[in-house]
Amino acid sequence: MKMNILFFVLVVSVSSFGKTIHVPADKPTIQSAIDMAVTGDLIIVSPGTYSEAISFGGKIITVQSINPNDPSITEQTIIDATNAGLGLGSPYVVAFASDGDNAVLAGFTITGGTDGIYGHRSRATIRDCVIHHNNFSGISDHYGIISHCVIRDNGIGLSACKGSVIQSIIENNETGINGFGSYYYDTNPISIIIDTKILNNETGIVDSYNTEFLRCVISKNRFTALEYSFGLLMRQCLISGNGYDSDVVGSVKFSGRIENSIISGNFWGETIMDRMMDIFKNEGAVCHSCDIHMGPLILFRDGDPRCGNCIKSNRPWLPKYLGPKS
Repeated sequence: MKMNILFFVLVVSVSSFGKTIHVPADKPTIQSAIDMAVTGDLIIVSPGTYSEAISFGGKIITVQSINPNDPSITEQTIIDATNAGLGLGSPYVVAFASDGDNAVLAGFTITGGTDGIYGHRSRATIRDCVIHHNNFSGISDHYGIISHCVIRDNGIGLSACKGSVIQSIIENNETGINGFGSYYYDTNPISIIIDTKILNNETGIVDSYNTEFLRCVISKNRFTALEYSFGLLMRQCLISGNGYDSDVVGSVKFSGRIENSIISGNFWGETIMDRMMDIFKNEGAVCHSCDIHMGPLILFRDGDPRCGNCIKSNRPWLPKYLGPKS
């Protein structure tokens, strides 16, 4: 009896690891490897350019390059849907399904689609990827984890996403982030962006809701840093050097709470915080323990300054806050 139980446990344990499929050694394309795979399988893709669009089809599998932690391998392992045989181009380069939670995509360069990655509201993990030159968005409709990615030169970097973004760079897009987080009136943020740089976009963050930003840099965005967003909690962030090519009043316009942050050198008008739609402790728009200097005048629409323990001065903006140039 004991032997039978032990044998059953061993069989279950081994089978749960799944098999490994190599592309192109075992299958010539990534999609053909996905079609062959079952839950728990690992697909390892050798460097090269794969002219295809792929769909996970709801499978809980991992698709990765030979070493996702090596940026040079990521650069050489390319999924390009530009010439994927889909007429004017694919609506996506990579697609998850709504039931594809716990799937993983790691270590690829993703390019040539309308959307680089279409998440279909899945909670899959995307890590160590470079997503660039996709017409509409880099990543859209994704509710999972985005980690250690570079999202650049797309129409929108992140569109209609929520979940977690960790140690990523969102740069040189027409809009960095549009529609992040939940629109509903949650009592706490349900999405978080950590240690991420939002740089050199035409517009930084637009129409985003109920999201916490922790240790983020929002800098050098051409028109605005933050616009038409509410319920944001920003802690230990740098908001600096935005709005340098805009005649629109207010390079930082949102409702929410800023704590222990630096707001510096944002051009063309005020920092406008609107308390009407804020959800954090019903306090309205609040700055607390912030360093505010050179450029923005803090203006609250109802006339209540709501600024506690802040340092305000006219000292020059210090580029050192930005760290090394990207």
